[in-house]
Amino acid sequence: MASYTFSTLGKDGCRYYPTRGKSGPGLLDFNWTTDIDKAIHWFEQDDVETIAIEFCNTEIIEITNTEPLEYKIIKDME
Repeated sequence: MASYTFSTLGKDGCRYYPTRGKSGPGLLDFNWTTDIDKAIHWFEQDDVETIAIEFCNTEIIEITNTEPLEYKIIKDME
């Protein structure tokens, strides 16, 4: 079974992935990392797209749940 995450393009040109950490008042308050291995994984692609649409220059990424993990960009949301 696959899981999903997303990335957003930072002003510095690096891709950032959402991680858990400090919680803010909203559901979209994430910590961010450049390490895809630390990214939050969701089980539903639709859930990821609903969140990712709130950010700019995002990519939806499918993650295989077999070792080693494989990451594949499946959708570009500009």
